[in-house]
Amino acid sequence: MNVLLIMPGIYYEREKAFSYATPPYSLLALAAAVRKAGHTPKILDFFSFGYDEENYCAELRAFKPNVVGISGMTFHQTMMLKVAQCTKNILPDVPVVIGGNHATIMYEQLLKHPDVDAVFIGESDEVFPQYLASLEKGDRFPAIDGISFRNGGGTHVGRKTLVTDLDQLPFPAWDLCPPDSYKGVPHGFFYSKRPIACIETSRGCPFQCTYCAADVVSGRKWRYMSPARVVEEMIYLKKEFGVREIHILDDNFTLKYDRAMELMELIISKNLDLAISCPNGLHV
Repeated sequence: MNVLLIMPGIYYEREKAFSYATPPYSLLALAAAVRKAGHTPKILDFFSFGYDEENYCAELRAFKPNVVGISGMTFHQTMMLKVAQCTKNILPDVPVVIGGNHATIMYEQLLKHPDVDAVFIGESDEVFPQYLASLEKGDRFPAIDGISFRNGGGTHVGRKTLVTDLDQLPFPAWDLCPPDSYKGVPHGFFYSKRPIACIETSRGCPFQCTYCAADVVSGRKWRYMSPARVVEEMIYLKKEFGVREIHILDDNFTLKYDRAMELMELIISKNLDLAISCPNGLHV
């Protein structure tokens, strides 16, 4: 199946894109899971490169997706729904699904929109391929955890799903959004070297800070990759894409001090010569 994954912008005009700044890491990870399941993913990053409705319609006709997935934060919602509507105008029979942070929390609101067929709740690395398998069998309404949808029989609300073994996840599909194609300042912060790539070494956070949705979206159970698996991915990024700086996206990278130190020492022992940044901050 052809799977089109979209990071919506927050403006309608191409000229108001977000300066080619930050790759859509969640979609890169999801695309890798889609590819691992035997499908063909494609990513359109409207947030960084701008939205042009005419060009998007041309993309739909050329790629002919079997399903369109849209992700994003709350400030993306207007453009999420605009992209969903545009998709249905061109391909009315193609399922349009929404996932990500906003969808996990506001799934009931999103399901009321006529152009949204399903909403994913939680982490979709494992659930989305299951959904694609159901579509291949002709079942557009699989009653599995992690998916909410409405049909003639009412509304199904699946429980939030979280990945337990992060070491088993494939490397994100960086070939779909090469690091050197992003020219702005990632996350609006400083940087030292280019090209820059993002990496995720853990998910979840046990705390409940009032300004943060991490515990709601990714759960209060902190799950993490082994240092060896993290360094393996860093080596891959450096070898395949010439990456010289890594931005760690974890919500709580330093929760386990010994594990963070082991990872840093492993980076040094491998002589990776990478600049490291934690744009989400550190728990000191």
